[in-house]
Amino acid sequence: MQIRLLFMIIPPMISFWVFFRIIIQVKFGITKTVLAVLAMVVPSFFLIELTNIEFLGDVVVFIVLVIYALKMNKEDILLCILYAFFPIIISVVSDNIGSSIINLVLHASESIIRNNMLTYYINCGLLLLFGCFLSFMVRYYLNTRFKKLNQPMQRKLLKYVMVGALMTLLIYMTNIYMPNYVNGYAVKDTVYTVLLIAYFIYMIFAMYAFVINFQHEMELSNKDILLQQFKTYTENMSITAEEMRKLRHDNVNMLLGLYKYLEEGDMKGALNYFLQYLKPFSDNIKADNASLDKLKNIKIPELNSILTVKLMHAQELGIRVHIEVYDEIDEIKFDKIDLCRIVGILLDNAVEACDGHDSAKIDFAVVKKDPEVRIIINNTISEPMQFSRIFEKGYTTKGDGHGRGLYILKQIIDKCRNAEIEIKEMDGYFVMVIIISNGEDG
Repeated sequence: MQIRLLFMIIPPMISFWVFFRIIIQVKFGITKTVLAVLAMVVPSFFLIELTNIEFLGDVVVFIVLVIYALKMNKEDILLCILYAFFPIIISVVSDNIGSSIINLVLHASESIIRNNMLTYYINCGLLLLFGCFLSFMVRYYLNTRFKKLNQPMQRKLLKYVMVGALMTLLIYMTNIYMPNYVNGYAVKDTVYTVLLIAYFIYMIFAMYAFVINFQHEMELSNKDILLQQFKTYTENMSITAEEMRKLRHDNVNMLLGLYKYLEEGDMKGALNYFLQYLKPFSDNIKADNASLDKLKNIKIPELNSILTVKLMHAQELGIRVHIEVYDEIDEIKFDKIDLCRIVGILLDNAVEACDGHDSAKIDFAVVKKDPEVRIIINNTISEPMQFSRIFEKGYTTKGDGHGRGLYILKQIIDKCRNAEIEIKEMDGYFVMVIIISNGEDG
């Protein structure tokens, strides 16, 4: 009887440990794994043997898993407790799924499953199979959803989930282990009903509290977005003001030079000075302004602002800039901050690629062809690009301190279902095209 009990305890304990390892994502060596399983099996065996209360085995499992979780992360006790709760709940759910399948296929009752070692081990195998699947689902949620929440939101969610997990276990344990009658009273039904009512009330409260917290987080997020938009706009205006100050300074210096010739009555010198300095300067300003004037069709203030600043900077560096925006662009279904970020990254890269090279040129165009808007940036390049690595984090041809811009851009594009990016090299130009569909929200 004792050997049979031992062999019945070992498989579930191994399953508990497997589920725990999947969720916590920490690799334990063979020695630690064996010690952990023994720490669960030995106390559970003796407690169940002495008291005949199977529930005590779950208590031992919970304590052992909490201890191991705390060794991995001592700072977050709530999360460690939740890590210990999940394998037990997953095991309960998987065990019921396995038992139901065996019941349907073999027409075997719960008592037959437990008394026949073959059906019992089949049930343990199904428990492990479904449990691993559920564990990976929990792990995916913790990695993709939970970690994106800020710290206060994580703490609140942990509390709600932990209380819910505890109540779920209480209901399950009550249904399995509590006797139906004590001194003639239907204790089990009464306790079970009370727990179900409490669980229902808690679920309503938890959903209400979570919705309120979510709305609060959204309000804070919207405020952060508005602040970021204001910051971007302010930075762009500051840069524009600085460019205007430099232009005024250059104009004053040139006019002072002309004034010197006029003051001395040297008309020939004044004419030569005008033809040599002022006229080319004026022609360049007119050409640059004519080019930048094409941006007037972009009716999105944030985008227009950053384009003006970046392209003016390129012109100041002596880079030829060609702009084509024939249609009015008053709406692009893309987050404005992210749109400014990706355009800023592309233009910064184009300027850096062209700076210092002869015959450097940047072509910028926005093409509207319903339902798409295409943002096209071409720049001359001096060496071939490695397209297979261009979006890798840290890849750069600019030296240390660079290599994150296009990686960040790709991350922004990938999270939007209505946007994609195309890259190619053509006739000595590096071409990047951002395609945004206005037919659906991003």
